[in-house]
Amino acid sequence: PAVAAAPVITSATTATGSRSSVFNYQITATNNPTNFIAVGLPAGLTLNATAGLISGTPTTAATSNVTITATNAGGTGEGRFVLTVN
Repeated sequence: PAVAAAPVITSATTATGSRSSVFNYQITATNNPTNFIAVGLPAGLTLNATAGLISGTPTTAATSNVTITATNAGGTGEGRFVLTVN
């Protein structure tokens, strides 16, 4: 059988939220990723590593450069997005 191709991140490269308001950001990628990682999330946000959903309530107004990865049997794809919390 053919080895799966590595994921390619396809989600938005920017996102905006508000301090003390619920925030959701869905990481999307091609080739059926099985695991997600997000590095650089602001305080109050967490990642569901299986579903690729970043959610929570940011506690600080700031701009964060978040690195996101998606992994499957074929490898890992990496992307970035800028999260602005007002």
